[in-house]
This record gives sequence, C-alpha cells and structure tokens, in this order.
Amino acid sequence: MITKDQLKEIEQFAEMQFCKAEIALMMESEEVNEALCGKKTKAKPLLSKDDAETIRRAVRRGQLKGEAQVRKAVMTQATQGATNAQKIALDLVMTRKEIDDEDE
Repeated sequence: MITKDQLKEIEQFAEMQFCKAEIALMMESEEVNEALCGKKTKAKPLLSKDDAETIRRAVRRGQLKGEAQVRKAVMTQATQGATNAQKIALDLVMTRKEIDDEDE
C-alpha cells in the first residue's frame, strides 16, 4: 500500500523532472517499481490498478508542476523583453493553440 507521504515524495521527484525509472529507483519500493516500470517481482501484482494509477498520476502531476514553474519563468522573462524567452513563449502559445484546436 502506498502512503500519502510516498505519493508526495514521488510527486516532488517528478517535479524535478526525474524519469519514471529514476523515481522508482530512488523510492526503493517494489510497488512503485511495478507501477512505473511494469516490473513485477512476484506473479501476483502488488498494487491494485487504482493504486498503480494513483502513483502514475502523482508522477504526471509533479512533471506538470515543474514544467509550470519553468513556463512561468519564461513568461516573466518574455514580458521583460528577453528575446530568447519571447521566442519560447510564442512557441508555447502556438503549441497550446494547436492542442486546443484538436480538442474542438
């Protein structure tokens, strides 16, 4: 069973952009390894599908939080006139528009 503290730690590692395999290694948990890497050490799964999905969502949430911090810094620099940041910001806007248009 995965604890709230473990989920928080998983999310924090993901926020720093560690990959799933690295997170599993740092967590030193068979359950996390199974959920993130699909490697089972026993014939029977250690986690329910819902618990495994909860771990994967924690990773994705952390990745997005980390990405949001970087995007915020880029947007701040772009509005202050940094040319490189402005280009990155425009690329982000265009990517978002393409994704939103696909959803409509």
